[in-house]
Amino acid sequence: MVAYNLGIPDGPNNPSNDQPKMKTNTDAIQTLISVDHVGFNTNGSAPNGVGGHHLQVSFDGKNLPLAQTDPQSVLFTGSGTASTISQLLYRNQNAIFPVSALRAFGVFQTASGAVTTLQNSYNLDSVTPITGSGSGPYVIKLAPNVVTGNDVAILVSSSGVVTYTYTFTNPNLSITFSSPLLIFPKVSFAFLQF
Repeated sequence: MVAYNLGIPDGPNNPSNDQPKMKTNTDAIQTLISVDHVGFNTNGSAPNGVGGHHLQVSFDGKNLPLAQTDPQSVLFTGSGTASTISQLLYRNQNAIFPVSALRAFGVFQTASGAVTTLQNSYNLDSVTPITGSGSGPYVIKLAPNVVTGNDVAILVSSSGVVTYTYTFTNPNLSITFSSPLLIFPKVSFAFLQF
C-alpha cells in the first residue's frame, strides 16, 4: 500500500500544516512511477530510456473485467483452461479472447536425415532425428512447463511432404514423414494451448 492524502493541500489550511502530507503525496508519486516504469532522474536500462516509459506491465491477480462497449476494451489476467495459471486475455464488446495460445514453435533444417540447424525456435529444448532414414521420427522436446498435459493443438508443415504422422506425450513431439526429408530441407511446427 502506498500512502496518499486526498484533498491536500486544502485551501482553508495553513500550508505549513499541510506540508508533511504534501511531502507524503509527492514521495508516493515517485514510488508509484518506479513500479514497472523508468523512474525519475534516470535514463533507464534501454538506450534513450525516458522517465515514465514502461519496462513491463504487471497484473495483480486474476480479474474478470466488466462487459465492454465499443470502442472500449481491456487486457486482464484470468485462468487458462489447460491450467489455472494466469493467462493474458483481451475483452471487447464481442467476447473474451486469449492474447496468444502459442506455446512453442520452431523450424529445423535437415540434410540427409540429420537436423543441421534449429531456426526461429521458442520454448524448445531440442530436435533430434531417431533414425538416419530422413523420414524420422524427429523428436521435438519442449522446454519444461511450456504446456500442461497432452491436449495440445500441433501444426506441422514441410516443403513437398504430403503426409506425416505424429504422436505427442508431453514434453516430446515425434513426427514421422511419408518420405525421407533428403530433398525437403525445412520442417516447421507450432504448439497451441490455452
